[in-house]
Amino acid sequence: FNGVGMYAAKHISCGDIIIHDEDPIVHCGSSSPRKPSVCNTCAAPIGSLRVNHLMAPKDITLPYLDDGTPGLVFTSLEICCKNCKEIAWCSKDCHQKGRMQHAILCGDTSLAAFYRTQDNSLVFQLAIESILLILSQLATLSAKERSPIDQFYWWKDYGSHPLWWEVGSSRNEKKDRANEFCRVSREAFLASVREKRMDLDETLILQICNLENIGSILGMLQCNVMQYEYPSPTQQYMAHVEEILEQVDGENYGGTTAQSSVGDEKEDSHVNDLKDGCRWLVNKFMNDTTEPNATNCGNQSQTNSSAGSGLYPLLTLANHDCNPNASIEFLQESNRGTMVATRDISPGEEICITYVPNGGVGNGDSSEFFRHFEPTRTWKW
Repeated sequence: FNGVGMYAAKHISCGDIIIHDEDPIVHCGSSSPRKPSVCNTCAAPIGSLRVNHLMAPKDITLPYLDDGTPGLVFTSLEICCKNCKEIAWCSKDCHQKGRMQHAILCGDTSLAAFYRTQDNSLVFQLAIESILLILSQLATLSAKERSPIDQFYWWKDYGSHPLWWEVGSSRNEKKDRANEFCRVSREAFLASVREKRMDLDETLILQICNLENIGSILGMLQCNVMQYEYPSPTQQYMAHVEEILEQVDGENYGGTTAQSSVGDEKEDSHVNDLKDGCRWLVNKFMNDTTEPNATNCGNQSQTNSSAGSGLYPLLTLANHDCNPNASIEFLQESNRGTMVATRDISPGEEICITYVPNGGVGNGDSSEFFRHFEPTRTWKW
């Protein structure tokens, strides 16, 4: 590593997993904040298909998974921010890890107003998340442990990278936007710390949110952030339901229908019941327009894809090569990235992936913000 690249310490065979299931260190979803689709800490898709939410009539036969258990997978959306109602966590562990980070700016509106003035605000939102990582850690340390402050500048671990306005075109305009972002972010952090009486020295915020650091963070993000998109739990289950509908139209469902011992009549009845159950699910969830409110914080089935951008600390350290020896996969259609060898790699050989631009061709336009990976989808229900 050493900020230069990623190299094999031993022989790696084609198909071997090099890095397994890495969560993004910072991420930002592209869905509406009023309906959070991913966990605020780990970016896992959140939704619910629990029995009490399905509220299926008792006479409805719901499909089962291959292991014989009811097809009602879910990620709990029980833990949400009681103040802003816009943030949710998928587990108690994620809530414990992320609550302090979120609490610093919870309820702030000045940054949201700034985001609305930007053609592409994701890079700025990710920059705020990057700074929150530092501030939430500093809040738990003594004054002595906080010095020197630059030991917490974790983005420098990514080696040398250009300042944000040095990438692409419109450099003067981008530097002006970075300056404005510095001002807005400083004011937002200072106001929040004062209002909530947090144990954070205001000089620390001024040191972190200077133009050089902001330009470095934005530049690092632009060079390393990945875009992701994967089905929500509801979408995955409904894909399973649609497969069942196709099967039962012409044959028995996966061997789970009554076998020959009960006769053709009972077998046909089970198939018809299953078809009715599948159609009920399609009508309920494929046309779902439920909106969250102050009490449920989005606690309903998420029928849209989970999409956004995230920084994966280890995966993004690999450099680009037109003839790569590894690829990034999102196994099981999850938020966790995995690096897999696409051919044998010798000890000491650099491990490279290919970067695929998301739109733009290096001309600095709005579609050039992040590199975009198109992983091979290996999900199977």
